[in-house]
Amino acid sequence: MSIYLNSSHLETLIKANSSPESRQRGRVYCERGYVSHVVKRESLLQASVEGSQGEDYSVNIYLSSQGIESASCTCPYNWDGWCKHIIATLYYYQFYPDNIQQRPSLEQLLTSLNQQQLYNLIVKIVTDIGSYHGNLCRKLARG
Repeated sequence: MSIYLNSSHLETLIKANSSPESRQRGRVYCERGYVSHVVKRESLLQASVEGSQGEDYSVNIYLSSQGIESASCTCPYNWDGWCKHIIATLYYYQFYPDNIQQRPSLEQLLTSLNQQQLYNLIVKIVTDIGSYHGNLCRKLARG
């Protein structure tokens, strides 16, 4: 099920979860084109947002019929509500909905795989993330 929030509801949520400075800076970031690679997978909205020092931050926002379930960003901001990167992504969602790529959800992608493909995917992921390899093997050995 695809989720869409109307503009007035979205604006209310942004105001309730951010400082005036973050809102203003987020809007500027959106207007200046700092938001890119925006993808919506059912209820998950993802984007890359350029930071003030030129680094890119990853934003993940989970939408629900009631509003926003959760929002996270890889930036170091940890103060008053949502960071400017989250807000910039939400303004992009509000102002440029036709530019957002619609993609299948993770669940849809996984259900399309057969058992061998799932096995190969799990082995690749665990191998790529070496620190999880030992933990996964121990958990599987315990049953």
